[in-house]
Amino acid sequence: MPTIRFPVDQPRKVAVGCALIVAMLVLIGVGLVVAGRTLEWALDATLDRIRPAALSAAAGTTAAYLAGLGMVRWTRRPRRPLDDAALGEIGRDLPALRAEPPAVAGFLAAGFEPRREGVPATLLDLAARGVLGIEGIGDELLVRIRKPAEGETLLPHEQRVLDIVRRRAQDGSVPGAALTSGPRRHAGRWWREFRNEVIDEAQARGLSRDLWDQPTLLAFGGASIAPAVFVLLGTRLWGAAVAYLVAAFVLLTWIRERRAQRDTDAGLAAAGDWTGVRTFLRSGQFEELPPASVTIWERYLAYAAAFGVARAAVEAIPMGAEEDRRAWSSHGGRWREVRIRYPFAWPPAWGWLPAVALAVSIAGIVASAGLLRLAVGIGWPQQGLGDPPGLVAFVRGLAVAAGAAGGLIGLWSIVTLVRSVADLGRTRQVAGQVLRLRTFGGSSDDPGRHYLALDDGTADVVRAWRVPDELWASAPPQFRTATVTVWPHLGRVRSLA
Repeated sequence: MPTIRFPVDQPRKVAVGCALIVAMLVLIGVGLVVAGRTLEWALDATLDRIRPAALSAAAGTTAAYLAGLGMVRWTRRPRRPLDDAALGEIGRDLPALRAEPPAVAGFLAAGFEPRREGVPATLLDLAARGVLGIEGIGDELLVRIRKPAEGETLLPHEQRVLDIVRRRAQDGSVPGAALTSGPRRHAGRWWREFRNEVIDEAQARGLSRDLWDQPTLLAFGGASIAPAVFVLLGTRLWGAAVAYLVAAFVLLTWIRERRAQRDTDAGLAAAGDWTGVRTFLRSGQFEELPPASVTIWERYLAYAAAFGVARAAVEAIPMGAEEDRRAWSSHGGRWREVRIRYPFAWPPAWGWLPAVALAVSIAGIVASAGLLRLAVGIGWPQQGLGDPPGLVAFVRGLAVAAGAAGGLIGLWSIVTLVRSVADLGRTRQVAGQVLRLRTFGGSSDDPGRHYLALDDGTADVVRAWRVPDELWASAPPQFRTATVTVWPHLGRVRSLA
C-alpha cells in the first residue's frame, strides 16, 4: 500500500497549526461539558417545576386507564336472553333438550359463567347415558362404573369427571360422598381446568367468545406506558415506573386468566332456550329428588342440577375439595367413613426419633425437678411489715409459675420417656390404604410437617403418621394400598413400601 507523505517545509507553521487544532478541540470539549451541565441544571429545574403536574397526570391517566377497563367490561357484558318459559307439565310434556351438555347449558343460562353445579351435573349426565350407574339413597349412595356405549366419545370435562370415579372406585363402585376432587389446593386447580374445558367446549360450538381478546389486552398493555412515563417524571425513579408497568402486566394477566366470556348470536339463542328449560324444570319437584332418580328422569335431572334446581342431588355428590379430617376407605372390601387426626402437641414428641425423644425427655425430667424444687423452696411467703408493696404477690406468682411449668414439663417428659423407651429398637409394619397425604406449617424456609394417614381396617379413627422430609418424595399416592414401617408409639415412619 503506498504511503502518503505531506511535505513539511515550514516546521514552525505546522506546530502552530497543530496547537490551534488542539486548543479548538479543548474549547469544544469544555463547551460541551458546560452545555451538558447547563442542560442538566435546566432539566432538573424543569422536572422540579413540573413534578406536581406529572404526579397529577399519573393519577389522572391511571384513573382513565381503569375506567377504560371498566368501560370495556360493561359494553361487552353478555346480553340477557329472553326468559321464555316452556309450556306443559312435568311428566307429561317435557321440553326438548338441545345438544349442549349440562355443564355448557348451565354456563349459558347463568349469564355465560361456568357454575360449580356443572361438576355433579356432568356425573348425573354420565349416569343417564349409561356410562355410570347410581344406586341407593343418602349415606348408602353408590356410583358404579359401566362401559360407555360403542362409538360414544366423552368430552374433555366429562372425561375429567369420569377419571375421578375411576381413581376412587374399589371393585367398580365408590360412595357418592367419597367423590372429591382432591385437597383444597389441588381441588382449586382441578376446578379451573374443568371450567376452562367447559368454556373451550362452548367456544368450539360457537356459543361464546373471550370478552378480553388478544388485541384488546395488547392495546391496554401499550396504554399502560403513558401513566408509567408520568410516574417516572413525577418521582424521577426508574424503579417506580418499572413497578407500575409490572403491576399493569399482573392485572392484565389476571384478567386474561379469568377468561370472562361474552355472547355470540348463536350463544344468545341457545341461552334463551336453556333459560326456558330452566324455568320449566324449576316449576317441577326436582329440589328433593335423590341422585338415584336419574334412572327415571334421565338427563332432565342432570340439567336440573346444572341449573341449580336439584339441590338434594347436588349435595349428595358435591365433588368438591376433600376434607382433611374425614375420608372414605374401602380397605377390607367394605366402604366406611374414617376420621383422621394429625397429632402435633399431643401425644408428645409425635414424629420424633426414639433416641432424640429419649434424650429430650431425660433433660425435661431434670428441668422439671429443678423447677419444682424452686417452687417448693419459694413456698408461699407472707406479707411482712417492711416488704415493698407487690413484692409478696410477685414472689407467689413466681412460685406458682415455676410449679405449673415444672408439672407440665414433667408430665410431658415422663410420657415421652415411656413412649420412646417402648420404641427403642422396635418397629412395626402396617399395611393399609393411604387415605390422606398432608403437609402443615410449610414455608419457603421450612418444609413443614408431613403426615400420612393409613387405614389398616382396625379403627374408625386413625392417627396420621409423621413422615421425615427425606421420605416424603417417595410417599405412595392417596387411595393406594401401601406398607409402612413405623415406630408406633412415637408415630414416625421409618420406611415406605
